[in-house]
Amino acid sequence: MTEEQVRGVLLCKNASYAINANKNNASLPAGGQISQINLNADTGMDKVNVWLLGPAGAERVVHVDRTIEYSGGKELPVANITKEVAGKYGSFDDTGYGSQRSGWIVRARNGERMTNSNTNYGECRSHNLRTDKVLPCLHAISYEVVPNQQNPALASRFNVAMTSFAMTNEMITATMDHQADAVRRAEEKADTQGLDL
Repeated sequence: MTEEQVRGVLLCKNASYAINANKNNASLPAGGQISQINLNADTGMDKVNVWLLGPAGAERVVHVDRTIEYSGGKELPVANITKEVAGKYGSFDDTGYGSQRSGWIVRARNGERMTNSNTNYGECRSHNLRTDKVLPCLHAISYEVVPNQQNPALASRFNVAMTSFAMTNEMITATMDHQADAVRRAEEKADTQGLDL
C-alpha cells in the first residue's frame, strides 16, 4: 500500500483519526539512503502507527501496530480478545506474565515457524526497523492485553503489531536498484554529452 492508500484506509476505518506524518531517510547497508514515512493516527483511545519504506515516492508498508484503550464500562473480556487474535493470526508463543496476556509469532524466511530455541528468534522477535542488514525472518506478529486492575478478566488496553521483514528487504533492494539505475543513467548522459570540466 502507498501512503495515500494507507491514509484512505485509516480514515475509512475511523474518520476521527488525527493523522500525522513524519518523513525521513534511513541509511542503507551499502551506502545511500532509503525513504521512510511514519504515519500516526490517533483518536485518544485508538492509536495506529504505520511505517512505510522504499524508494522516494514508491514506499510500501513494512509495519503496522494498533493500540486500543477501553474506558470504564466498555472493556472487553480478555478471553474474547485472545480468541479473536488467535483465530486471525494463529497460535502465539505465550510470553505473558502475571495476569497480562501477550505472545509472538515469528516466521523464518521460508515461512516456517521459529521458536524461542532458534538462534535468530530474539533478533527476529522485534518490531525494530532494520535497514543496516537483512534479517533471516519473514515477519513478526505480537499482541498484548493489559487487564483491568479491578477485574482482570476484562481488558483495559489491547495492542497488536506486525512487521514484515520480507517487505523491508524487498524495499531495500528496490531502493538500491533505483539508485544504481540513477547512476547508470547519469553515466550514459555523461558519455553522450561529454564532460565539460
